[in-house]
Amino acid sequence: NGTAHLLFGFPGTSNDHADRFALELVTAALMSHGGRLFRDLRDDKGLAYRLQGANVEGPEPGYVALYVACDPGDVDQVVAAVRAQLEQLAQTDMPADELLGLRRTLIANRAMQAQRAAAVADALAYARVHDLSIDAEREYADGISAVAAADVRRVASTYLGWDQATVVTVAPERATPAAARRKSSSPGRSAT
Repeated sequence: NGTAHLLFGFPGTSNDHADRFALELVTAALMSHGGRLFRDLRDDKGLAYRLQGANVEGPEPGYVALYVACDPGDVDQVVAAVRAQLEQLAQTDMPADELLGLRRTLIANRAMQAQRAAAVADALAYARVHDLSIDAEREYADGISAVAAADVRRVASTYLGWDQATVVTVAPERATPAAARRKSSSPGRSAT
């Protein structure tokens, strides 16, 4: 029956904004392997084929994107689950062990990336072009380490509120609401 592709977009931060570290952690909490949406949609409910997330920063405010691939018949359940997870992050403090684990993982992943000469050259060039500090690795580790549960809650509420979401769904035509409306309004015509 095909696959539905859902993209949830939210406003992000710039690469020098104080909230960038907390937003990076929130994105990881939701979308990393073993993260909240991964566990909820894949492990617990078996609704998602694939999940990815990105927190994209730049000299100007960027965006947060959450991507889910699922069965077309599960789109409404996936949207409801994403919304529930966002609301939970915005309304309750993240448990200390989850916060600590995410901090460690993000810092370790960044340190591993920094071992590649191309990644170091890219980071130095980016810092030079955008007039940023060349000590980005230490600043990243310090910034992520300083993120508290209250920061996670505030940033999730500020940036990932449902009223700020742009949700795009790409699915086989027969699974879209527009196709259903066309089919019901044209009894002699079938949508494919």
